[in-house]
Amino acid sequence: MGAIEVRGKHIDWINITGVSTQYGTNYFLDFQVDTPNLAIKKPKKTVLRKKKASRKAESYAIYCSGDESFAMTLSLDSRLEKLLSRSEFKGAIEIIPELKHGCTRIKMVYLLPEPELFEAIDIVAGHIKSDF
Repeated sequence: MGAIEVRGKHIDWINITGVSTQYGTNYFLDFQVDTPNLAIKKPKKTVLRKKKASRKAESYAIYCSGDESFAMTLSLDSRLEKLLSRSEFKGAIEIIPELKHGCTRIKMVYLLPEPELFEAIDIVAGHIKSDF
């Protein structure tokens, strides 16, 4: 539906995508990071989730699954965990390498990201640029 170029951050582009079904249109934000070395590394899709650390506690932890080394990098980043725990975001953030296009997409359900969530996504984009 549209693209916005981002400067001064690790994120290169923000794409707004609409997917129509018989039940209506769902919108998604894709944060795109240009990664021309994907063909060499061939990373797998990684999913980042924010979940409560325990039932009684109000603290949150992040859980990653997918590409083992990249998931470990994200799991060990305390800045990322702190920003996501302060944000109101619930759900999953998908990190999808696109070998064909030379970029990696960070996908999530459509919402206007609050400053903490945007900074967290920028940290993920920085890890993508350094790892991939």
